[in-house]
Amino acid sequence: MYKYTLYIGANNETGEVEKSKIKSIISEYYKGFTMVDSLGLWEGVEEPSVIVTIFSSMRVDVMVEDMADTLCTDLNQYAILVEMPDGKGVMVERG
Repeated sequence: MYKYTLYIGANNETGEVEKSKIKSIISEYYKGFTMVDSLGLWEGVEEPSVIVTIFSSMRVDVMVEDMADTLCTDLNQYAILVEMPDGKGVMVERG
């Protein structure tokens, strides 16, 4: 199994974590995942955040990055950090 972890902060305009949108978007890609409330820090400012963990039977790096890009756009995020199975972090930024 391969583990992917996404660190998703609050909407940059509203300051809210849009959990229902997050669930809806990720559910289009995966049948199951875990979402945990957390507190993040972006550019020196604390914000509510969630950590999403996904397990896959195969490496799906590109699909996870595409999903993170969709999350960035739909959640009005500057960036979402994705921890890949090899432990390396990829900052997916809104294009």
